[in-house]
Amino acid sequence: METRNIVGIDLGTSHSSLATLDAEGVARLLSIPQLAGPHETIEDDLLPSVYIHNQEYQDLHLPWQADPPILGRWGRDLAISNPERAIVSAKSWLCYKGDLRLPLKAEWQGLSAKEVSTLLLSHLLNAWEYKCDQDRGDITTLALTVPASFDPLARQLTEEAARAAGIPDPVLIEEPLAAFYAWLAHNKDWNKQLTVGDSILVCDVGGGTCDFSLIVVSEEPDSGELRLDRIAVGRHLLLGGDNMDLALAHSLAQKYGPL
Repeated sequence: METRNIVGIDLGTSHSSLATLDAEGVARLLSIPQLAGPHETIEDDLLPSVYIHNQEYQDLHLPWQADPPILGRWGRDLAISNPERAIVSAKSWLCYKGDLRLPLKAEWQGLSAKEVSTLLLSHLLNAWEYKCDQDRGDITTLALTVPASFDPLARQLTEEAARAAGIPDPVLIEEPLAAFYAWLAHNKDWNKQLTVGDSILVCDVGGGTCDFSLIVVSEEPDSGELRLDRIAVGRHLLLGGDNMDLALAHSLAQKYGPL
């Protein structure tokens, strides 16, 4: 019997994560190996979505790669003292002016948001291959989350980044719907909790986007079974945790002076 390898990736603005579905249909998070220092590797459920332009460190090593790019935990730590060499929140920039090169103010040319997304996805794919058995077989389905508010260009750039990372046919799932699917999976009696005419508002406040999806409950005319339909999506780009932090910092700077 063919092995079914279903993998899920949440490519987040501030953090990314990796999950897999086992033979019994149980989803589980995978810990992600990543650099924590020049010669230190850790494993964590979250991979900070941070890239650092490496100007000084040599002989870096990950279980699957020599001289890897600096991503994740160490990248996040270095970004605090080296912001001019850091690219953070690349996912947000996918939906703003297309494939813009980042950072906007730096001596080095930088990378595009798509290129950084490719590096993150490649890291996550390598982590899956490393954590799973060598006889696992090929991935049969890889689901990749995107904000519901992503426009067609941002979705296209996400798909292009996935293919460049070695994921030929990613299945894009909108993040609020993924959250709602998870709720359905954990509430097998959802059809007893909901009635015709009910509305469900799913709110996903992320690092770079605030995603709102409205789902209504109706009834199938023939069978009388409950039906779920998404009828509206919010359009709140560049309105996530990062943007709220910057707005607060700007407000405080006006009131109290430079931070």
